[in-house]
Amino acid sequence: MFAHTFRRLLSTIPTLLVVIGVIYILLFSAPGGPFDSERVVPEAIQAQLMSKYHLDQPYWKQYLLYIWQLLQGDLGVSYRYADWSVNELWAVPCQCHWLSAAWPLRCLWSLACCWGRWRRCTATPLWTIS
Repeated sequence: MFAHTFRRLLSTIPTLLVVIGVIYILLFSAPGGPFDSERVVPEAIQAQLMSKYHLDQPYWKQYLLYIWQLLQGDLGVSYRYADWSVNELWAVPCQCHWLSAAWPLRCLWSLACCWGRWRRCTATPLWTIS
């Protein structure tokens, strides 16, 4: 049973890489650029922005840089809050502390229902929290 679970977890890695790759292909095939707007940005500032976000690199290198940052846990900068990174926003305490306790308990209950002796209990999906 653990071997099956381990294989399923390992199969998510190439799936995530393919999904991220498809998203990159769709983003780069769309017309326009991230800094094309109604405002005219001077060339020097646009060059700095392109360098900061690695948009002056080839597409394959941008993809590998993004994957490398994900592996390091760096989710990048927030586009909504200028002075915050996404990692800092995730670290801000949430108002729903009950969710942090309920989620692991729900996961354990679902695993117990799937693997344990209690196969008769109805395990609802993990994303439905009552």
